[in-house]
Amino acid sequence: MARNYNTAFAPYPLVSSADVLVTDADVATFPVPVGGLVQQRDSDKVFRLVCFDNTATADVDFTVNCVTYNYSGCVAGGAWVVRQDFSDTSGVVAGVCPQTIDISALSGNVYGYIQVAGSCEITNHDGTCPIGSELVSHGVDGGTTDVRATLELCIGIVVADAGTTTPVVDLFVPGPGAMKVQDNS
Repeated sequence: MARNYNTAFAPYPLVSSADVLVTDADVATFPVPVGGLVQQRDSDKVFRLVCFDNTATADVDFTVNCVTYNYSGCVAGGAWVVRQDFSDTSGVVAGVCPQTIDISALSGNVYGYIQVAGSCEITNHDGTCPIGSELVSHGVDGGTTDVRATLELCIGIVVADAGTTTPVVDLFVPGPGAMKVQDNS
């Protein structure tokens, strides 16, 4: 039996480009629970709601277009706490931070989005990334990426602005439920 749908397929709640930059201490501000996914309207960009760690040992600020790492509870039903300091984590990539966040300005938990799929500008540590290069997280340079070597887990493929320190990648961070779908509503 064929079905007629009156609305465009949307696997996640759609949000604006301004919404993905919101941070707040109240998780109720957001349309999804911690760990939930949203999609930026009119794009293929998928974001996950996380808790940005602001404890005394998390002395590394979050920087725009840099990788964040799983710190604790980054599983279905978990607390989804992320840090940008590779040395304090398992080194498992959680996503890419879409904005700069000053950790010293935080007094408690702060929630916000990290990008996990879709077209994404990302910081590459040295700019040696031709079109088609597979990128991996690069723990030495605080949230930057590097061209993949054998057996490293790829998090994206360079699709534009090759050979720069801010290439555009087709991002696909492994994680529960993340899948990109173009929204043209």
